[in-house]
Amino acid sequence: MTTAPKAGTPTTELHRWPCLCGAVTCSVSGQMGSISLCHCGRCRRRAGHARAFAVAPRAAIANADPVARVRSGCEAERGFRPHCGASRLWRMDGSDTRSVAPGRHDAPAGLTSETHILASHTGDCCEIEGDLPRSP
Repeated sequence: MTTAPKAGTPTTELHRWPCLCGAVTCSVSGQMGSISLCHCGRCRRRAGHARAFAVAPRAAIANADPVARVRSGCEAERGFRPHCGASRLWRMDGSDTRSVAPGRHDAPAGLTSETHILASHTGDCCEIEGDLPRSP
């Protein structure tokens, strides 16, 4: 049985997540960081709520294609499956890591939430509770 690591502790398990239509399954092996919850307007518009992301090294992600890529702000891009629209990856320009959506895994990922990003942008439908750190 797997226990969830403490906030900020990476995990080394294999994680898999299918796209919405089930045609492509991506996997992450090796270390994956804890979950950050983003409350920016772009994430809220895309998901209807805050979005959760876990960071993994690019080399640890397999079967991430085919994805279409679009700019996400001026310094990042996001990848999604053009067939079903499933969100696949988010990448900051020049970074060797990718952010993946941990809630898309078939099984619990064993990760814990670490922080709220852009908490001052939280929409009316989301009240942040608990004592996780918050960035403005």
